[in-house]
Amino acid sequence: MKAGGEDQAGIEPTQERLLYSGREDDQHHEGVTVILRKVTEKCLMKWKLINSRLMRIRMKGKHINITIIQCYAPTNDSEEESKDAFYDQLEAELESTPRHEMNNNEERLLEFCTTDDVVIRGTLFPHQEIYKLIWCSPN
Repeated sequence: MKAGGEDQAGIEPTQERLLYSGREDDQHHEGVTVILRKVTEKCLMKWKLINSRLMRIRMKGKHINITIIQCYAPTNDSEEESKDAFYDQLEAELESTPRHEMNNNEERLLEFCTTDDVVIRGTLFPHQEIYKLIWCSPN
C-alpha cells in the first residue's frame, strides 16, 4: 500500500490513500490503483495486491460487504501467453470472491445485456474532477 497525501515536489497534501499494484522496474505501463478517501478508508477490510494488472479489495458496507477487483487487461498486441495468464488469474480471483444473490434489477440488467450482446463497463470519457467519484459509501 502506498500512501497518498505526501508533500512531494510542491504537491499539496491530500485526503486520499492509494492502494497500488504495479511494476517496480520504472517501465511506465501496467499497474492498477484504487484511491480511497479518508472517510471511506475506515471501511477497507483487506486488500490483495495480486500482480501488476490485478488488485482485489474488500470493503465493509452497511448491509453487505463489497469486493472490488481492479484490473488492467493486456492489450491486443500482448503475447497470447500473457493474455491467458491474466484471464486465468482473473477467473481465480472471481471464483474466490463471496457471492450474494442478485436483486431483481441486477438480474434484469444482466439478462438485457446478455440478450442484446451489450457490455457493462466504466466510462472512458474525460470528466471534470467533481464527477470522477463514482461511489461513496453512505456510512
